[in-house]
Amino acid sequence: MNKKGLIFNNRDELFRFDVNKIVYIKAEGNYARVFTTDGNIKGILIGSNLAMVSKELEIFSKETKHYFIRIGRKHIVNLDYIFYISLRKKCMILTDFEKFQFKLDDVALDALKMLKERILKLKK
Repeated sequence: MNKKGLIFNNRDELFRFDVNKIVYIKAEGNYARVFTTDGNIKGILIGSNLAMVSKELEIFSKETKHYFIRIGRKHIVNLDYIFYISLRKKCMILTDFEKFQFKLDDVALDALKMLKERILKLKK
């Protein structure tokens, strides 16, 4: 972690992400794909698994008051970008209402229920 952003390093590459611009992260086996506010629908594949990314974000969130939450085994989402959660459709939409919109339609029902409850608790 770095005060200017999260740094992920592997043998051949280094990535530094501005945490404000991370929308969500999706697991891809032993790797993770980071989706940012630039609207790149392919995201950026990094050489860290979701558990490693989750630990880094947890540390960073405590220091900076950014809120990320892991939902299920596949995703970490930035709570600032959640627009829509549908338990019936098992999906959610993340957006900034201007440049991008991501629809996650492979989210586990239990994970969505937990996320919805957590957001409602934060509201109080």
